[in-house]
Amino acid sequence: MTGDLHQLNILSHVAAGAIALSVGLVPLLTRKGGLWHRRAGWVTLALGAIVLGSAAIAVLMFDPPAPLVAATLTAGYQ
Repeated sequence: MTGDLHQLNILSHVAAGAIALSVGLVPLLTRKGGLWHRRAGWVTLALGAIVLGSAAIAVLMFDPPAPLVAATLTAGYQ
């Protein structure tokens, strides 16, 4: 059961990160402050929160390598 939860956590982390990278291009390519810029920015922010949340869950619930723990803590600091 724990293995399944870990795999689900990894899947959500990678999927949200990949989508965030794709959607994150929209604010870079559209007029600042425009409708699409703002909407894509909020979606990117929400997806980034999912990435950070799933990383925090991995640190708390599973046994991650030390460099990943450090990356999670520094990402939350930014």
